[in-house]
Amino acid sequence: HKVSALKFTIIKEFVGVGCSVLLTDTDVMYVQNPFPFLYRDHDVESMSDGWDGETAHGWMDQVDDPAMGAGGRRRAKAFRVAALNSGMWYVSATHNSFRLMTIMEHRMNTEPNLWDQAGYNLELWFPSRDAHLTSGASIRVMDPLCFVNSKVMTRVIRHSPALRKEKHVPVAMHANYHTDKANKMKNAAAYYAPGGTLRAFEPCLVGCGKDPKTVAELERKHRHAVNDGVASSKKWTAGAAGAWGEHVTEGDQTGGTRARVSLSFERLAARGSDDVAHCAPAKPWGGAVGKELTPR
Repeated sequence: HKVSALKFTIIKEFVGVGCSVLLTDTDVMYVQNPFPFLYRDHDVESMSDGWDGETAHGWMDQVDDPAMGAGGRRRAKAFRVAALNSGMWYVSATHNSFRLMTIMEHRMNTEPNLWDQAGYNLELWFPSRDAHLTSGASIRVMDPLCFVNSKVMTRVIRHSPALRKEKHVPVAMHANYHTDKANKMKNAAAYYAPGGTLRAFEPCLVGCGKDPKTVAELERKHRHAVNDGVASSKKWTAGAAGAWGEHVTEGDQTGGTRARVSLSFERLAARGSDDVAHCAPAKPWGGAVGKELTPR
């Protein structure tokens, strides 16, 4: 991790002279040229470790603490989101990005037990507190069906007719979830090559089953152990679901209801087989980024 931590120092040098950076780990496989698919309207664009609309984009989770009584046990909500992955991200040359790299460089040099991806998420998601001021860098989450992690590739894309390569071509895949990284990269490359078929993914023995469970399903047995949370707006269910899913109200394990952002394969299929470039921004990049650094 110490070698990986050097990325922040290196990126800082580029950003300091006004040069934006697309950084990827060695276990990232590109299917297409990534640059036409970047929005470039935020300080940081990062892939997500999420595998559905909830985990990739975040959701307000119900916290149930029976000790607070019938009137208060479910008042608290907690914001939850899957980690951004520091193995594939685009950094615009802005003042906030430069500050982020400076903070991360310092933390990696002074906190020997800090994992670079953990620090990256702490600085991007967590607010300023006490004497600690965050960088103020704005975040865009890359489309998880376009800048793909290996869980999405093996457990969602390969099992969905709506996401066959004739209808959908991702930009890149990061083999971050699986230990046989080289194998998963070769499998994906073989599938997207001319003449490639889904048999390229076989055999796939671990972490390859279809219909990955939601966080609520994964945590159902442990739900009773959650007894604290962060108070938030009671109107969170009115939030937009985003382009990747739709709100579905369903019963949860506490007896109440919550809004769940679910991936809708039907909506993806409705795009049509001629819409293979939907990963690209609706409005092409115009060559400007707000709050740009002036090159030294």
